[in-house]
Amino acid sequence: MKLPQWMLNVGSWIKDFYSKYTVEIIIVVSLAAGTLLIIHGTVFLKDLGKSVITTGIGAAIFKVFQFSGVFRKEANESFIKILGTKEFIEKLKYEEVYELWANASDTLYYKKFPKISKRLQEIISSAYFPKNAKYYYERFHCEIKINDYQNGYLDTEETIMVEIKAENKEPIDLVSGTTIDIYEPEKSNIEVDYLIVHKKGDEDVVAFEYVPDDADFSCEGGKKRFYKSFKVEGQFNYEMFRRMKKIYPLTGNETKSFTFSSITQFASYSILMDKKLTNQLNIRYERLGTLELFKVNKTQLRKNPNCVDYKQYKDLILPKQGFVFHITEK
Repeated sequence: MKLPQWMLNVGSWIKDFYSKYTVEIIIVVSLAAGTLLIIHGTVFLKDLGKSVITTGIGAAIFKVFQFSGVFRKEANESFIKILGTKEFIEKLKYEEVYELWANASDTLYYKKFPKISKRLQEIISSAYFPKNAKYYYERFHCEIKINDYQNGYLDTEETIMVEIKAENKEPIDLVSGTTIDIYEPEKSNIEVDYLIVHKKGDEDVVAFEYVPDDADFSCEGGKKRFYKSFKVEGQFNYEMFRRMKKIYPLTGNETKSFTFSSITQFASYSILMDKKLTNQLNIRYERLGTLELFKVNKTQLRKNPNCVDYKQYKDLILPKQGFVFHITEK
């Protein structure tokens, strides 16, 4: 039986189409199947789907997309759109997400600043968005109380209160420290009243409590230091409280900076001293790298007649940013 010509033509067209676009058909089917497995499959099928797209098969697919003729633009766009969806990214491991973000950022910077894009990405990744960050600070407050100023020496109390958000299971490393410039070691002093970390909302669950140890203090090169590093268990929210008493010369310590080692959400500080000291000292605040200025909290100022300054920053503060005080005689 002889087939009609139109059927022969259709058959010939289908044959030519499949022979010409077999690779593209396999690509589309593989990509679609991999994506569906990732979004809707079981744990095993999700891993299988992810491997289709992210490993060798995915790389091969992407290369074919790049060099194919008819499907090149559409295929590249589809592939990139799927990789950029939140559903896909959420299925990746943290390291894979980080690499994806780093590559995307590097590419973005390269289009604008090709000569410095790589270094720019490295600095942002290491300093401002550290890969190994396991916690962040919330509601940080620093209170500096100046008790006395005589013969060029300040007598102060410094109290820090902060919440530590540790959502990672791994133990986290915390550090507490301070440095003062000295001229006559016997006249200067750093004393730790307390340093304690407990579970937020439950003061009875103490994660760390400082026990005085001379090994944590040093005095050399015209500086006196206190430095203590310690670990606490991960996946908990903590509150840390620290109070230090310091006696040190104003000369050489006119500028006191507070920089954050971790991302911080909401920070504030207050300075307290009586009226007699306000006639002796000038205190000037300056931001240190933050996008906005710290703003005065008038309500808190009114609560304590000895509070001469109370400022707060409600947005995020990145590592190596913070604030600084300049203290001078009138």
